[in-house]
Amino acid sequence: MPTSIKLLDLGECEFQIDEIFPETLQYHFELLEYSKDTIISTPSNLKIDKLIIDGIIDQETCSLTPPSGITSISLDMLFDHNESFLRIHGNDQTTLKKLRLPHFNIRPRASIPNTIEELDIGNNSLYDSLDLIKSIDSIKTLYARWFNDRDKYLIFNIDNIVIKSINDNDITHNHKHFNLPSYNNIFNKSIQTKTDCSLYFGPTDFNRKYDFYYDTYTDLKSIPSYISTISLPDEITDQEYLYQLLLESQSVTTLNGCNTLKYGLPKTIKTLSLGYKFNELLVKGSLPSSLEEVILNSFDQAIQAGVLPEGLLEFSSDYQFEFQPGVFPSSLKTLILSFYKKPFKVGVLPENLECLYYSGASTPLEDGVLPKSLKQLIDVPMTWLQTISSLPNLEILRFYEENQDILTINLDLLPSSLKVLEFKRYRLIGTMPTSITSLNLGKCEFQFEEIFPETLQYHFESLQYSKKTIVSIPSNLKIVKLIIDGTSFLENNSLSLPSGITSISLEMSLKHKEAFLRIDGNDQTTLKKLRLPYFNVRPRVFIPNTIEELDIGNNSLNDSLDLIKSIDSIKTFVFSKLSNIEIISPENLNTINNIIYLEYSNNIKYRKLDDNFYLMFGCLNETIIARIFHQSKLSVNLHKKMK
Repeated sequence: MPTSIKLLDLGECEFQIDEIFPETLQYHFELLEYSKDTIISTPSNLKIDKLIIDGIIDQETCSLTPPSGITSISLDMLFDHNESFLRIHGNDQTTLKKLRLPHFNIRPRASIPNTIEELDIGNNSLYDSLDLIKSIDSIKTLYARWFNDRDKYLIFNIDNIVIKSINDNDITHNHKHFNLPSYNNIFNKSIQTKTDCSLYFGPTDFNRKYDFYYDTYTDLKSIPSYISTISLPDEITDQEYLYQLLLESQSVTTLNGCNTLKYGLPKTIKTLSLGYKFNELLVKGSLPSSLEEVILNSFDQAIQAGVLPEGLLEFSSDYQFEFQPGVFPSSLKTLILSFYKKPFKVGVLPENLECLYYSGASTPLEDGVLPKSLKQLIDVPMTWLQTISSLPNLEILRFYEENQDILTINLDLLPSSLKVLEFKRYRLIGTMPTSITSLNLGKCEFQFEEIFPETLQYHFESLQYSKKTIVSIPSNLKIVKLIIDGTSFLENNSLSLPSGITSISLEMSLKHKEAFLRIDGNDQTTLKKLRLPYFNVRPRVFIPNTIEELDIGNNSLNDSLDLIKSIDSIKTFVFSKLSNIEIISPENLNTINNIIYLEYSNNIKYRKLDDNFYLMFGCLNETIIARIFHQSKLSVNLHKKMK
């Protein structure tokens, strides 16, 4: 054999190894492969990086001494003897790191060097191979390194941690519900940095997400410094004792369910929500000057001028009384009036108001009612459009109608300062302002060429619409993220990519049993993120090979595996349904570093640590999950019975 050869496949050739590789010559193969019914000894003058052997062996014990310098062996074989045993010898000089096992008729039985870092169990059952995997110290050592160093790279996100302690306010004691003993130190360290805990007085109800619960507040001697929010029940017996605790606190900034003001409130209070049984008269001085936000809920008395303190930034009420000029302080920035039916008088809304959340009556406005300072109008009727057109600082506008009729909106009346615009269901005419960067067209009726004339250029960070078909996007629209919802009954659904687009979310249902989605790309395609529509059966898709993040939406993970495997560019995939998943071969997910499970409050991330191990962390059914597992257990941890 010539010594120049680097890659050699001997197939099923007949040969004498000492004849074709004379010991007087030195060989260095990056890959050597042969097929035999036995494993032959490799001469010392052959240096091999990777060895592949295939064939069928019917003998009880098969031995192999790894050649010097070898790092990878793949035994693509069948061990046909019922008591087959594989022995691979090793010593201090053994460099073998990767091994693929042959297929054993029964359970894999093997003795292999303690240098193996990547073990491929081949066609053997994962269940039958678990004991062998556990016995390999080098794999356990690699696992142990990640596990032992967990304090260095893990910390829990305290924003998503609810302590749920009952009648105990010592933050160092409150992790009894945390069932991951190996991570107790990390959890303890994390929660002790939490300075904005919440406390609820009353019957324990874990549907309310509070950190601490007290059946009776008389058991509490003081409010700890890490409590910033207190929520009260409708019925309170010893009010004086409770409000004395509040007055002594220096940390409480939010009080929900306040039932009385006669004992006063601490100067630290910034947010106050009145209880549903609050029935005291509000007069000037009743509310502390520190207040920044007031929520009246169902408070049913008229408010006089001077009652709301200067410095108040946000006011919210769902009760129906007609506000008079001077009631709202000049400092007010945000006003929330849910389902308000009363008319506005000129001078009622303060001159510095920036945000108005309305969702009220569809009545016309007098000129001068809306202050020029407004930047946001949320859930307002189209009858205000004429007045809205004169607002020079308006940036965010969302229309809302209770009327079931389709009303017509002339886009020419919109102010040129708009950046964010959202509709529900209207008939649109006129020209869309080019200043808009985020647009939700909802279920509106429109003609693309009319509202986006080709003589104008548009650049949207986000464009959303709802249709029964995927419509073609004109070339004068540059879109970063496109969102389409609706229901399509077509078999073939095609989308040509707008220039510069990086993200598409198809929040649709494709109802045809043979539905097929085609997204065409080219050398200039910039699409990186894609959410798939829901398919009635298995997803059938042709998409560009530029996708780095694939969200399979409401489709089954099991039904989507072939698609995921077929896209080489994917680095992250997202799913929302745990399935009775089949075995996943890790080789098919080599490029994927992140797997994300998102469903309502469930959020689990699977992060690839290296070629062998995953870090899994997140929350499932309000239970915190954190573990490190070998890639061979990926299917188990993606299964719907995962715990």
